[in-house]
Amino acid sequence: MSVRFTLGLTAGLLLAAPAAASAGAPVPAALNSLKPTALVEYVIAQREVLALTDAQLTELGNLSVAIRTEPHRFVHQGGKPHTTRHVPMTSRKQAWEQAQAILAAEQRARLASAVQVPAQPKSRPAASRGGKR
Repeated sequence: MSVRFTLGLTAGLLLAAPAAASAGAPVPAALNSLKPTALVEYVIAQREVLALTDAQLTELGNLSVAIRTEPHRFVHQGGKPHTTRHVPMTSRKQAWEQAQAILAAEQRARLASAVQVPAQPKSRPAASRGGKR
């Protein structure tokens, strides 16, 4: 892929408006600690539960790469004093909405239920009491 194509794809993915069906979908509280790219990777990790198609996996992978490689951008306003402002990068909410927009309605419902059910901790064998008797 050429650099121009890659940059165009990245800009298109980042600027694309999320589908109306997922507009305003809040990031689940259980996933609030994840970074934006990790949210997308979480959706990819649920591929078996969601029965993701190859096309959806590709789109989610491209979205993850686009967010991960997003450059920091700054706006410089002339005059004195010099003012430099950081342009916000993709937020958790934007990443979640864009990932949700790739999924079908049924898949979004399955993802919501998968996030609500906490992972069951693996049981550990009972600890033996060490020492001599």
